[in-house]
Amino acid sequence: MDFLEIIEITGRTDEGSGVLEPFICHCSDGKTYYVKGKYAGYESCIRELVAARLGRLLNINIPPFGLVTFPPEISAESSLFEKEIGKAPAFASCEVENAVRFQTTSHSEDMNAKELDILFFDWWIRNDDRTKDNPNLLFANGEIHVIDHNQAFVNNDSLSSFIHKHVLGQSWNLLQFERERREPQLDNIMSNHWKQIVSDIPSEWIEAVYSQEEIIHDMENILLRYKKEPDAFWFRSNI
Repeated sequence: MDFLEIIEITGRTDEGSGVLEPFICHCSDGKTYYVKGKYAGYESCIRELVAARLGRLLNINIPPFGLVTFPPEISAESSLFEKEIGKAPAFASCEVENAVRFQTTSHSEDMNAKELDILFFDWWIRNDDRTKDNPNLLFANGEIHVIDHNQAFVNNDSLSSFIHKHVLGQSWNLLQFERERREPQLDNIMSNHWKQIVSDIPSEWIEAVYSQEEIIHDMENILLRYKKEPDAFWFRSNI
């Protein structure tokens, strides 16, 4: 992956923008990004990067993202930034201009198909962190923008819990899994893109968490549920 360089740190998001409160930075491509690094935990950064790559391959509307570094002069200007972001590459998500927080009651009337694709994507990557209180969805320019996947790849909750917690869970019974269409998409990603995705994870992140084999194995096992546990994965529930 190509690296962007941070040009200026302009601030930090407020508490209402998420637990991790990413830094707001202008980068070398002229755009503004929300940056997460060491302070967020490198395991969270790995989840963010991998989920964003997978989502894009499924045509989920995830804002542009990438890896960023910062020059020594930026470090000298902000010791806090260096302490919290660290010297390793950081994960950056591009700002969505004029975005408002997604509200299902005001924006969802004509977006059922896209909402259901998001619900399916979260079910695949086991992202339980898209709740009514914290939807991690933005609405701008007539589209839903999907953000924040630092808590994906956690296979702790039951299907029932997933449905009831998810901000779009009320649409579960409308979700046509369309296995004949979706399974080849997942096969293509896992066969033709997965190795490249994991090879692009910065080695500094992996070394700071635990062995590469373990973290990759854990994520891969979750993603391969559709093949290893097909009855449970493709199950249509009336919950």
